[in-house]
Amino acid sequence: SSSSSSSSSSSSSSSSSSSSIEAKKAYKRWLDERTAWEQTVQKSTEGDPIAQTDVGWAWHSGKVPKENSTTPGDYEPADVERAVKCYEVSSQNGYSPAASLLADIYYYGSDFPQDLNLSKRWLEKVLESTSEIPEDAYIRGKALQKLGIILHPSSESESYLTSSLNLMSSHLNGSWSFLLPHDPPGLWEFLSREQTLLEDPPKLSQNLNGFHSHLSENLSPAVTLRSYTNSLRKYESRSPTFPIRIIQESLDTYGAVSSGNYGVTYLESLFTVYGHPIIQKCLGKVEGVVKVVVLGCGLGGAVVWPSIAFGFKGVGYDGLECCV
Repeated sequence: SSSSSSSSSSSSSSSSSSSSIEAKKAYKRWLDERTAWEQTVQKSTEGDPIAQTDVGWAWHSGKVPKENSTTPGDYEPADVERAVKCYEVSSQNGYSPAASLLADIYYYGSDFPQDLNLSKRWLEKVLESTSEIPEDAYIRGKALQKLGIILHPSSESESYLTSSLNLMSSHLNGSWSFLLPHDPPGLWEFLSREQTLLEDPPKLSQNLNGFHSHLSENLSPAVTLRSYTNSLRKYESRSPTFPIRIIQESLDTYGAVSSGNYGVTYLESLFTVYGHPIIQKCLGKVEGVVKVVVLGCGLGGAVVWPSIAFGFKGVGYDGLECCV
């Protein structure tokens, strides 16, 4: 009994000590964050436009430490109106990201009521404070793109969209930044892993083993998968017309400035989806040819891949003609 009590006491003491250490670390991080915040505010009052935007973003996202608070994570509530004032001062000092943030506030209408005229004004400010150099390519390219969307349909819109696509294609590894409203989490990592797999047909073939398939045993789909996927990616990222067409058709079809959101489907998804035990179990019960139906098929990767890899019949539907 004495030994058990001693062991329990020792365990409790160890746990308490560990909690105390973590609390001290959290408090130290909080003090460091408060110090960094105070330094940013000081730079902002001295006229540093980057610091002015950083202060605005802290108010925008609710990350302003409460004054004199000793509690880690004790922030002031978000205050978008205060953030906007900071962005406006920063933009007047020539900092293009501040103008871009202001443009987005009125473009998307998530914080303030949507006002495309005000958004257009701030997007034009972005163009005034940037140039066609690699460092400005993303922020300038997105400003040109949004101006093209706001002014659609018109020859001016076409000109803005074309300029945007050319700029981003030249400096940002193809037209992904134009095609996608933002870089989805893991985009480049997924594409890199996909390319590595495509460059190793034996490994690609190995990944296809163990799946239910309707292909003849003497057929190896790896080479065809590689050829098709490389063509698909080249068309997505290098086509001089498709990215613009998808935006224009989206606007004509759905009529909203936030339309035109294209989604990337990765080859890796093929193995994840079709390799799921429930899917494989269901496929094992199907007599005859398996039919795969994809809604929102985009350019068709999710339809063509299972046809090439497993001999399934693929049918895809999309709301935009340029995708089919």
